[in-house]
Amino acid sequence: MIEETEEALGRHAHSLLNDEFLQRSIEKMKEDLKERFVATRVKDKELREEIYFEYQGVLKFEQKLKAVLDNANLAGLRKRKGD
Repeated sequence: MIEETEEALGRHAHSLLNDEFLQRSIEKMKEDLKERFVATRVKDKELREEIYFEYQGVLKFEQKLKAVLDNANLAGLRKRKGD
């Protein structure tokens, strides 16, 4: 039952990772954050940190989707080896 859930999550993660609109949105968010960061002054420490952490959140979101997909792939391999 757990593997079926992992496989379903993996399919959903795969769908999201291959969704053109979502990928464009993520890239646009990263570009906007980079531009905002570059436009700040060095002395604007709090704002720069806020932007940095927002950017890290976007990266973490992508990494989590990839991890879910990888876990599902591993679960599928384990399941096939068990058959």
